[in-house]
Amino acid sequence: MFIKSIIIRNFRSIEYANLQNLSKTNCFIGKNNAGKSNLLKAIRVFSGAVISGFVYSREFFTKEDIRNGEDILIQGIISNDENDYLVCVGSKIIHSQVFTYSMLFKGVSDMESYDFKKEWHEYGDFVGDLILSYERISKRKGNIESYLRDIASLPEEEININPIDALNYIDENFELSNITKMNIKRTLFTTNKILEELKTRINNFIENAKKDIESESQKIEKIKDSIKAFWEKWYYNGNRTRSRLHFYHLNNNISIPKLLIKTMNQGEKKSEINEDDARKIFELKNTKYGQLDFGKFKQIVKSVLDIEIDVYLNSSGVPNFELDKKWINLNGTGVKEVLRLLLDMETESLDLVLIEEPEIHLHFELEQKLSNYFNSTSAQIFLTTHSTAFVENAWDQSIYLVIKNIAPAQETFETKVNYISGNLIVNAAKEVGINVNALLIKRSIIFVEGKSDELIIRHYIRKYYSQLNTYIGFVDMNGESNYRRYAEASSMQVFKESGMQTYFILDSDNMTQETKKQRIADHPEGSTLDFWNGHCIENLFIYPTILQKYIKSKTGNSEITIEEVNHKINSTLECIKVLALKKYVGEKYLRPIAPNRSKKNEIFISFDEVKSWYDAKKDSMQSKLNNLISFEQLVSEFEEKWDTCKGELIPGDKFMDVFCKEFGEFSYHKDEQNINHLTKDLDHDEWPSEIRNFVTRIKEGIDSKKLVLQDVY
Repeated sequence: MFIKSIIIRNFRSIEYANLQNLSKTNCFIGKNNAGKSNLLKAIRVFSGAVISGFVYSREFFTKEDIRNGEDILIQGIISNDENDYLVCVGSKIIHSQVFTYSMLFKGVSDMESYDFKKEWHEYGDFVGDLILSYERISKRKGNIESYLRDIASLPEEEININPIDALNYIDENFELSNITKMNIKRTLFTTNKILEELKTRINNFIENAKKDIESESQKIEKIKDSIKAFWEKWYYNGNRTRSRLHFYHLNNNISIPKLLIKTMNQGEKKSEINEDDARKIFELKNTKYGQLDFGKFKQIVKSVLDIEIDVYLNSSGVPNFELDKKWINLNGTGVKEVLRLLLDMETESLDLVLIEEPEIHLHFELEQKLSNYFNSTSAQIFLTTHSTAFVENAWDQSIYLVIKNIAPAQETFETKVNYISGNLIVNAAKEVGINVNALLIKRSIIFVEGKSDELIIRHYIRKYYSQLNTYIGFVDMNGESNYRRYAEASSMQVFKESGMQTYFILDSDNMTQETKKQRIADHPEGSTLDFWNGHCIENLFIYPTILQKYIKSKTGNSEITIEEVNHKINSTLECIKVLALKKYVGEKYLRPIAPNRSKKNEIFISFDEVKSWYDAKKDSMQSKLNNLISFEQLVSEFEEKWDTCKGELIPGDKFMDVFCKEFGEFSYHKDEQNINHLTKDLDHDEWPSEIRNFVTRIKEGIDSKKLVLQDVY
């Protein structure tokens, strides 16, 4: 048996989840408390209901599974060697009890192209009526038992009481059931012989209950015929002969066909290996054909756990496991759990295995070996995981990103599930230089041009939003030239689908406002692009009060005045003015001239077309070159800007280095120590507004997902 696809509605945190493209191994990955375990629970209920063999069950669904009072519906396509089946499993609440019912539509292989809603609701009405009739019969039978006990408890000798006082006398002197008391109070007694009249009344109650049972039994037969006709149409394709083998009454239920799908659910807590396991393996070892399976089991244990295992009879004739000496050193919780898993999967001939976080207590090498073992088994596997081993190693797998989605003004959250290619998610993480686990843990990734950007932002976050520090990651792009590679649209789409927010920060580098706007417009949807003013993040700190605190911390000289700092700022600016001019000219006017990108899949069928394309590109590049202004004009333009915004024209890191040297044998480096000197004594309002506003936006994004972080300033 193989589950091809499954759709889950209104189950716990899942309002709607459509799991298409199911494979042999299916991984649910995502952050904690996103709803991964609920997906496994839904699949467990789905498979359990399929094999129950009855119209309805009191097992499987509970009140806690119901979402917002709506009936649960889980539907899926299950395939065996002969047929595909559309399997529907739903819930009904009747008299505060939750019932589970199911139906198989034979020969349906595509849920999307088959509209079964009308038939499913019709079948659900049959099931509801059936449950109500059985409930009424059960209640009437219980009443009859109470009536009979009440009759047996009455005294033999008649009691003469005024009919007006009969009810009070009975209530005070006889221990009758509540149902009898309720019914006899409906009419007054008419004779002095209250015992005779009471027994007559109770016997009438019994007869009425029997009539009700007979009436409900007739209803059940009609409902049974309707259910049978439904199955004949949708499962047996009108073949009544085959359907006679099924549909019989048993324990207030009706049997129906079932699919034999053998399922194992192994949660985070696994049972210990015990004597029954040893006996099972011993029998396998000592049967004629089981020896081959036992040999295979030994090889599997050796390849996964690197231990030798055998089973033998002890002095009491009880089977025991024999393990080599390595077991003494490897006898940890993780190894025991893996051995438990191997035993179950190799001895149970399973179709479906549900595993929750198999990596718990395992080191990475063992995770990889276990993942390779999953590839070799015949069972279909569904697992939740935070480990890259199970994401990267499976060769026939589907990966689903499970996201916790909270609607505004609501206290409950909703689980969203997105299918994503395993190769795509691994490649996207590698492309930007982060571990796949970051997709499962972090809520925001910030892409920066250099190391000092990360250090400064982290210092601010640690000081004012310490909780936020856990939920963000940084990627150093090593310069603006690598921006396009990191902002590749398909990678950003992966991060977006994982529920991760991505932010890019670039230095302005003398870009015009038009250029910045165009870059922001071209940036991948769902991600954010910001520009720092100036050439690097240090430009944001070139203010006298900030630099005074910095140089005092750097030099250890607390006597440095603001006037002295202002003087050193001006001398430093003049010292690096020529360098600023060079950068201005190079970045604004002498950037490499390249042709605009061609349209994707642009097709040429002749040499003339290629020549036309070449000439157009060449003319465009030549036009850009011809538009360059003279050097004198450049200098004039630069001087005009220098008078109004010199702080943005200079390279901030070079400024900091020259500024430090103005105070002696000091220098500036983009390292933790210098960043600490620069930021540690700043009050909150002294931090650059660009940094404060940027981090506030990140905090608001995380707060919107109900991870509320407290301000500390």
